[in-house]
Amino acid sequence: MTIGLITRDAQLYSSKRLAEAAYARGHNIILIDALKCWLSLGKGTAGIFSDSVCLPLPQAIIPRIGSSMTYRGSTLIRQFEIQGVFTTTSSESLLKSRDKLTASQLLVGSGIQIPFTVYPNVNSDFHLLVNHFKDFPFLVKAISSTHGDGIELVKNLEELIEVTAFLTRNNRRYIFQEFVEESNGEDFRIFVIGKTVIASMKRKASSNDFRSNLHLGGSAEYADVTDEIKNIAVKACQTLGLLIGGVDIIISNNGPLVLEVNPSPGLEGIEQATGIDIAGKIISFIEDNVLK
Repeated sequence: MTIGLITRDAQLYSSKRLAEAAYARGHNIILIDALKCWLSLGKGTAGIFSDSVCLPLPQAIIPRIGSSMTYRGSTLIRQFEIQGVFTTTSSESLLKSRDKLTASQLLVGSGIQIPFTVYPNVNSDFHLLVNHFKDFPFLVKAISSTHGDGIELVKNLEELIEVTAFLTRNNRRYIFQEFVEESNGEDFRIFVIGKTVIASMKRKASSNDFRSNLHLGGSAEYADVTDEIKNIAVKACQTLGLLIGGVDIIISNNGPLVLEVNPSPGLEGIEQATGIDIAGKIISFIEDNVLK
């Protein structure tokens, strides 16, 4: 089987591991850089070109799409979809999960609990909105942010005005979200493939940050989570249409809350924390859906 790996950098840990796992199982890998691709439509065809070369159609693709490439990545995935290529991340699920407001609306609509969230309009009176959070601090999140980027903990009205003004100047929409202090800077990353939780780890923020992201200095260790958390993670991915997803969950005084659902979760931290061959399980999942 030929598998297309959509990645900007084939040397990244996740990309390397997926390619290694595919080769180990006897498959071919085509490396596809979304920035180098252009598309053609019409006359009964839907072509995908890299520079001047028309790409051969693989049987499946694994999109590894960064947040800055969400729209371009989704159009490329859709071009493969209309030609019947299996994808581990659909174009629509990528768009839904990357937009924090859309994802929050869909999760709440499915009965999944999230931290209390407010989406202000351009004329919102911040003094009134602050009252909904009882008190500072709370989070300001850029709607399209990932990996902790574009997320700020504001401690007073002056900081709130400064952060939102910066995001507005950079044409970034944002939401306000409850800061769950009792989580103590810890969350769980749950890795879901299909309808199954494959691996889970607990992440802990460093002493000088509130975010648990590993590339921001957080630490990770294996965690055996409850069936309740597993079921929430699987339901969150299904709600957003994701076949593969990394679900971030914190524990509040009112139970588990979903922070985010990542459509392109990294493999390095969770493979090293758990010792589980997640890349191999992804390739096996593709085989089950394409070959069998």
